[in-house]
Amino acid sequence: MRKPPRIPNPFSPPKPKRLTAPKIEEPPAPRRYDFERLLCEAINQEKQVSLRYSGDFHAREFEPSVVFHSSKNPHQVNVGGCQIINPNNVGENMTPHNFEVGKIVSLALIDKPFIVRERVDVLRATYANGIICYFQKP
Repeated sequence: MRKPPRIPNPFSPPKPKRLTAPKIEEPPAPRRYDFERLLCEAINQEKQVSLRYSGDFHAREFEPSVVFHSSKNPHQVNVGGCQIINPNNVGENMTPHNFEVGKIVSLALIDKPFIVRERVDVLRATYANGIICYFQKP
């Protein structure tokens, strides 16, 4: 037998709100100047890279289009572009993606040309703290 729906009592005091701890921002990973240079080289040569990100088992194929300082934390450097192949999650193939450069575990230039050739809008708020390098060709 089903119970009838409960009707709230308009005279009962409101339930207290649950308190939650404030979210603590994780500090950025240490900068990897060598990876930043290699990513800029890949952008200038219009070549894809193979990168393994922190926590990944397999390397991804990625087409970088911009290396920039994060708009949320100017000490964090990110790379943006198109993830071509992600064997760690097949549903994420051919998708735009940003990675924190300091959390990249391994990085190598691969001899595959750009497919997407995503142009970068340098006026976007995402890049307000500065761009290190970006894809400029039409």
